[in-house]
Amino acid sequence: MTTRSFNREISIFSEILKKNHSNCDATDILNIGCGNGTETASLSNFCLFRDSNVIGIDIDQKNTYQISRNAVIKYGDATHLDYSDLEFDLVYSYHVLEHVSDANKALAEIERVMKKKGILYIGTPNKQRVIGYVGGPGRLKDKIKWNLLDLKFRIQGKFQNKYGAHAGFGQEELRSLLKKYFNNVTNVTDDYYQLKVGNKIKVIKGISKHLYPSIYFVCMK
Repeated sequence: MTTRSFNREISIFSEILKKNHSNCDATDILNIGCGNGTETASLSNFCLFRDSNVIGIDIDQKNTYQISRNAVIKYGDATHLDYSDLEFDLVYSYHVLEHVSDANKALAEIERVMKKKGILYIGTPNKQRVIGYVGGPGRLKDKIKWNLLDLKFRIQGKFQNKYGAHAGFGQEELRSLLKKYFNNVTNVTDDYYQLKVGNKIKVIKGISKHLYPSIYFVCMK
C-alpha cells in the first residue's frame, strides 16, 4: 500500500474511533504487522495521534529504528509480544490476523498488553465475500489474479488461512473469536464502508455479508 492509501485508512479509522469512543486518549499505541513502517508513520503523523508514542512491529523486521520523533519500528511476533501487561492504550491491527500462525494466541497477547480501558481496532478479509480486493490497493490485473487464486482454494476446499489462502474470517466467526478475549466487541464494518464509499452503502447493507471484501471491529477489555 502507498502512503496515500495508509493515510486514507488511518483517517477512516480515526472517524470510527471518534464515533465509538469519543473520549479516547491514546498515549501509547501498538501497530501490529507494520510492514516497512509506512503504516506506523501514517499513524504517528495523524493529528489525533501526534502526541502519542507509536511502536510498529513486524515479524519480517530485522532492526529497530526510529522513523519520527514519536514512532519506532521493531521486530515483533504477534503471538509472543515482548511488552509488559497493561502497556498500550490502543492496538491497531489492519489485515494481519489472517497471516498469524495462531489467531487465539495473538488475541490473548493483545488483550494482555492492553490497558484496562484500552481499545483494539482490527480488520481482516471477509471470508464470506463473493469478490475480494474491491476498492483496495493494487492493479486490476493483480486483483483478477488474486480472485482467481481465491477461487482455486475454494474449489480445492482449502479456502482457509492455515493453507496459505488470503481467506480472513467471516463476520460471526471473527466476532466469536474476539469475544473470547474482549468484553465489548463492536462490528464497525458498516461504518467503515459508509466512510469509504458514502451513501451508496445503503443499497448493499442487506447483502453486505457477502459483498464487503473486508470486515472491521472495535474491541475493549
